[in-house]
Amino acid sequence: METIRVDEVVPLNVPAARLLGAALDAPRPGHVGEGQIVELVGWVAGSSSNATGVQISLAEKEGFGAVSKRAHVRRLLACGLSVERPDVARQSGFARVPLMCGFRCAINLIGLPCSFTLLLSAIFEDGTMVRWAIVRGRREPFIPAHKTDIQPLMVSFLARSGSTWMMHLLAQHPGIVTCRSYPYEDMFAHYWLKAFRVMCQPGNESGNPDIGKLMLRDAHVGPNPYLTPPVLADPGLRDWFGTDYQRQLAGFCMRNIEATYSALNANCGLQDCRYFAEKFPVQPAGLQDLAWELFPGAREIILLRDPRDVLCSALAFNRKRGYDGFGIDDFGDEAGFIRWQYQQNVRLWARWHKRRQETLLVRYEDLVAYPGDTLRGILKYLGYDGADAMADEMARRASAPDKTLAGHRTSQDPSASISRWRAELTPAQQKIFHDTFGGFLDELGYA
Repeated sequence: METIRVDEVVPLNVPAARLLGAALDAPRPGHVGEGQIVELVGWVAGSSSNATGVQISLAEKEGFGAVSKRAHVRRLLACGLSVERPDVARQSGFARVPLMCGFRCAINLIGLPCSFTLLLSAIFEDGTMVRWAIVRGRREPFIPAHKTDIQPLMVSFLARSGSTWMMHLLAQHPGIVTCRSYPYEDMFAHYWLKAFRVMCQPGNESGNPDIGKLMLRDAHVGPNPYLTPPVLADPGLRDWFGTDYQRQLAGFCMRNIEATYSALNANCGLQDCRYFAEKFPVQPAGLQDLAWELFPGAREIILLRDPRDVLCSALAFNRKRGYDGFGIDDFGDEAGFIRWQYQQNVRLWARWHKRRQETLLVRYEDLVAYPGDTLRGILKYLGYDGADAMADEMARRASAPDKTLAGHRTSQDPSASISRWRAELTPAQQKIFHDTFGGFLDELGYA
């Protein structure tokens, strides 16, 4: 059965000063394959600087607001030039091409869009890159070998945006199972989804662990070092690794997720559980999309907060704990951290736009100021009946005194945490935000 079709391979015009030449030998337009693995074979040669490898990236949804196009490109893998290509050197006009200019790599497409666009870039020895080809194709949705009754409720968030309060509220519902202890960051599904993604990824020579060392270490298991393009050349192994292996591995990981939350549910004594709730950081990218593909009944809340208030909260929390827990010092100054905030907010905003018909956008400001009304919207999104009464009860339970949660807060009351930046950020800090975010703050809804 056809599962992958390559519709188009588009070579791009690259200045001769950058590339002597590049070509993608496979896949070609019209290529049809089974399974969820696509193999890429070709060569690339630099001009003024030697090419050392190829980066394969995913072009995600584009074309909304002030969001930078660069933010919609997700790196998938980098592959070194480790294949000898004497045929290229023999071609007219390519006498300067190194013998070792070829690449051969494979990509697992599960979790990527069913209509995908791959970007191929040459990597040079000075660290720069230039894009030289685009591959567009389609694939059938992946169907795992296991179906679960309980579905993930993902809370996609950035730090200090109210994710702990959100999880505390969700934990009050009798049909939503989650770890009911601060800081609500036992990410069981996150672990197994990442394990599935890593173990399904073909082993390409760049970035893989040394096989000898791998056998002696338990702390690191990367992509399958034996699931390589040469192995995939065997028809039987290609069929196994491209179909049944992936379905059975998905079933194994999904059963572990389900069993973990079933055990947790038994301890909590909940009934009619439809969802398990987990925090999902916006990075690493792609795990939410993988969850959507494995769990057709998944739901996702995108949690957004004014980034200026996020900085105030992070600085206050650092002072409260006596150490930097958000890496602000690693950026050298607050300007560097604010630039990083911009990039993270772009990713979160792009995530919402990508699935805006399926996800629910919740603003921190509404969550803390109007928890009952916000919960009503969440419960309706989840398909629960009687949302009005249940939302009020959840808000009432969540408001009970809790010393641990009180220690997590950095303002006297919820209302004081909204627009706190006006009083806490210096004019210089506010200017950095204005210069860095520009019109993006307006687009986010925080003029």
